[in-house]
Formats: sequence, C-alpha cells, structure tokens
Amino acid sequence: TDILVLRAVADLDLVVKHPSSDHGRQTLARQAANLQTLAADERLGDWRRLLPGLVACDLHQRLPRTAEHYRAGTEASTLIQRDPKTAHRIAAAALAAITELHHATGTIEAAGPDRLRSWIDTPLETLRDLPLARAPRAAAALDALRARLYTQLADRPVLTAWTHGDYHPGNVLMTDDGTEVTAIIDWATAHPNGPAATDRHLFRLALQRETGGEELGALVVRALRQDPGRADGALLLLTWLRHVADNLNQSDRYRRNRPWLASNVAPVLREVAG
Repeated sequence: TDILVLRAVADLDLVVKHPSSDHGRQTLARQAANLQTLAADERLGDWRRLLPGLVACDLHQRLPRTAEHYRAGTEASTLIQRDPKTAHRIAAAALAAITELHHATGTIEAAGPDRLRSWIDTPLETLRDLPLARAPRAAAALDALRARLYTQLADRPVLTAWTHGDYHPGNVLMTDDGTEVTAIIDWATAHPNGPAATDRHLFRLALQRETGGEELGALVVRALRQDPGRADGALLLLTWLRHVADNLNQSDRYRRNRPWLASNVAPVLREVAG
C-alpha cells in the first residue's frame, strides 16, 4: 500500500500514518484538510465525535506523517464476517450515521453545469488516462457514460452535502454488538459538495460484495439490468465512476492491477456501451 499505518500508545493513544509515495502523501494531505474542516463545522455538533481527531500533520519533514487520536471500535466488515446475519442491522446503523452528516450539511439543489463537471467530467478524465480506455470501444463507452449521466442528472434535484466518498463497512467502526457506530475513518476522498446518495449506494454495493463475494463491476451491471428504468440508476453509475476514479488517483497499484480493472471497470463500460 501507499500508506503505512501504526498505532502508537504512549501519553496519547494515536494512529500514525506514514506515506510511502507521492500518492500516499497527497492522500494524507487531503485527509488532514478534510478532518480539520469537518471538526470546525459547527453544524455537525456532537456528530463530530465520530471523526478521527487530527493531532499532527507533518508531511514535509524527512519522515512525513500524520497522527490522529485512536478511535475504539471494530470494523463493520469484521462484524459481518463473524456473523453475516447481523449485516442488515449493521447497515441500518451505518447508513443512519452518514445520513446525519448529509442532513446537517446538505441542501437540495438542481444539478447545474458546475456540479456536473465536478461530479462527472473530473473522474472521467481519470478513467480516460487508463491504457484500456485507449481502445475505440472503451473510449466510446466513456463518451456514452458521460452523455447518459448528463442527460439523467442535469437540473435534477439532488441532495448535495459533505460526502465521505469511500463509505464501506471497512471504514465504519462499531461497538462489538453492531448496534452503534463509534467512528468513521479514512476521509481522504470526502467532498463538501458531493451527491449524498453516492455514500449510501457505495455502502450497499460494498455490503453485497462482502456477503456475496461478487466484485463491484458485476454488482453494478446486475443492478442496472434488473431495473433498467430505475430512477436512481444514474446515481448508481455516478457512485461507481467516482469510486473507481478515487481508487486510481490514490494508488498506482490499481492502474497496474489488470484483474482489478477487468472485474471492476471493464464490465460496466461494456454494459454502458451496449
């Protein structure tokens, strides 16, 4: 990975993160900036107890690092693996927690040109840089995806809010009985003006992946085929697009990982191309 994570127990119980690449350094810088901004947002009130508290951010030193207060809890993914029957209860608690953030910071607004460029065009440029996107069919699929998203989202009322961006069971810490969220971690891909529905879509997709074993690409394709006219189909595709682009931007290992690209990117592009 691009970030080494250590727990340091001394006067303070801290999680220390050290980047091993430029990508890792940029990821930690975004994480620190987002945590600082969220911690200062009075609209969030007591909800801020779920944030990792940023203690230090020294990314330009000889040994670059950040430090956060350790947050107790067990990853929701671990709890689900222990007892898959708890998945529904855990999902309900996790989705309720992130919905509080969305409601506290969000507004319903028409998706105008500036929003669409940020939500659609920026992540699309990341995918266009992939070697597989240079093939004519893949390039045409990306153009078709852009046209579809613009057509279905333009001027549509959307809840725009602070979004986590990588909201999956591995980033949600809970009490051992799975009834209460104790912390939400890894805020590097958070955005102050994101489409709130993408956090919920991504969590549900990740939950299906953990309980059923299918990769993200297959899950998205099946959802689109089962209900081609679904009202939130565009938001589901937008969730996939932003998640894939975020992974590619955070680490070069995704760009070099042919099996990951073949199972998470290629199937959706084929589906969109028709």
